Amino acid sequence: MGGRALPAASILAGMAPPDGRGRRLPALALVVVGLVVALQALPLIGPPGAGPGAPVLVTDAAPSAPPSLTAVPAPEPSPAATSTVTAVTPAVLSFSQDALLDPVVTGRVTGAGGVRVAAQVLTEDAWVEQGAVVAGADGAFALTLAHGHGEPRTDRWRLVADGVASAEVSVTRLAVARPEVRAVKAADIRYTWREGCPVHHTQLRVLDINHYGFDGRLHRGQLVVQAKVVDRFVALIQTTIDHRFPIRTMRSAEAFEGDDNASGDADNTSAFNCRLTTGGTRWSDHAFGVAIDINPVENPYSDGQILPAAGRPYLDRSNVRPGMLTADSPVVRYALANGWDWLSPHDYMHLEVIGAR
Repeated sequence: MGGRALPAASILAGMAPPDGRGRRLPALALVVVGLVVALQALPLIGPPGAGPGAPVLVTDAAPSAPPSLTAVPAPEPSPAATSTVTAVTPAVLSFSQDALLDPVVTGRVTGAGGVRVAAQVLTEDAWVEQGAVVAGADGAFALTLAHGHGEPRTDRWRLVADGVASAEVSVTRLAVARPEVRAVKAADIRYTWREGCPVHHTQLRVLDINHYGFDGRLHRGQLVVQAKVVDRFVALIQTTIDHRFPIRTMRSAEAFEGDDNASGDADNTSAFNCRLTTGGTRWSDHAFGVAIDINPVENPYSDGQILPAAGRPYLDRSNVRPGMLTADSPVVRYALANGWDWLSPHDYMHLEVIGAR
């Protein structure tokens, strides 16, 4: 359809001028024409900095993708500027317990919930963090103090939240036997007891007990002994702990499937084992659960043979080394004064309760 440009004044006045043939334009056409005229009246917009009427570059190329954005987290506010913590209060300020048990300190943060609470221990005049936890919404927290596990020692601790420190907490780790006694189960004596042994299995007890090690720490050990001498064994082991007499390992002979030589080679301290005397034909006191062999390597058997073989260097009893039982040893002195017999010099490792069969 051909024609001439429409006067803007005619459109704005709502007039419907005739087309080239004298006919009036429909109303919708008037609206479209009005928009075109209005757009023609707008200034052209060019690139940044271009003045009015600057040409606009038109291209068929696809527009380039906008540059990708990397999310940068907002910096966290400084605790000093935002913290509302006013106090950190432990429920207990002093612990004294078995060196193998880690104390759990509980408490509450006042002024804020959900904050990080750090446990710090004083080490060489500096507070060193040794664990942390996030307190609950109500400020409650619980922290396990594991540093120093197994070592007889005393440490100073504190709890810190947003720069606010608690009062000091003292933790003393005790060198104690902490015995636990129970009846034997079938699995405890699978290789070490059988029908015909001189003591019935119902008379035996499993004794779980701490002992002092060559590394200067407490360790958990296990012996099987006759029920009526449990207290005697506990007192003997506590004596080794009190005098820091080291024991290499302490496991039931069951751990070695009843093989006494294998137990000795491992320098293992053990008690019950239903067996005969070494090289003999009668029941050993071990078969009754009333004897203990302590550190076989450092205290070898030497009656016609040396058992274990690794104990040969320790036949020189004048050269006293850690773990050796000698006449001057506090452990031997205690044993002899409290109803034990020591089979020195041919069996340095062996102590037995006199008359307890």
